[in-house]
Amino acid sequence: MPSSSPHGYRLVVSSLGLRTPAVFALKRIAWVDHFYHLTAPLARLRFPRLRTDIRFAQATADDFSEIERGLPALDPESRKEVVTRVLFFRRGFSGCYLARNEHGELVAMQWLIRPQENALLQSCFPHLYYPIRERAVMTENVFIYPRFRGLGTFPTLKHHVLTMARDEGFRMCHTYVRKDNLVSLNGLLAVGFQLQRLLTGYNLAGRSWRNL
Repeated sequence: MPSSSPHGYRLVVSSLGLRTPAVFALKRIAWVDHFYHLTAPLARLRFPRLRTDIRFAQATADDFSEIERGLPALDPESRKEVVTRVLFFRRGFSGCYLARNEHGELVAMQWLIRPQENALLQSCFPHLYYPIRERAVMTENVFIYPRFRGLGTFPTLKHHVLTMARDEGFRMCHTYVRKDNLVSLNGLLAVGFQLQRLLTGYNLAGRSWRNL
């Protein structure tokens, strides 16, 4: 949950208090984690169950202002997840797509990262992701608001961003998921992603990297 700006620090502390950032800082000193790297040919994905009551749009700064205002209403774990995504947006990753229901309520968010953001990705997160090749994309930072989970939201969200990527001429999608995130892992496998490698993530003395 790194943030290099005073505004970012204020957001983290005001939304999460001191304990969560302190735990994160301790993990940055020395910690080991594991992540699956998965890929999928976009032409072979399958989406058997899709919701028809969700609309999508690329997120704007105004949308993220709304997301920030909604932080106090979230449970602590969801609040931490959303703060992480607000910080990701502030770093310059603009390919976030928001899902809203017919009442305009926020349902979910998902980033689609294209090859032109490789330099930003490697600058912000060196040695954490494989470089994105010319005809490939990466999805990252999916978040579904708690009351919309288990209702077909995940495949609908994936269908939107990956169909858009396919229509733009991309052929392959990469994604990463923590080893213990079984819900996301099973959701990805269900739509056609395949496991490529189990990566080990290291944190040591403030540096983070994976054995790519």
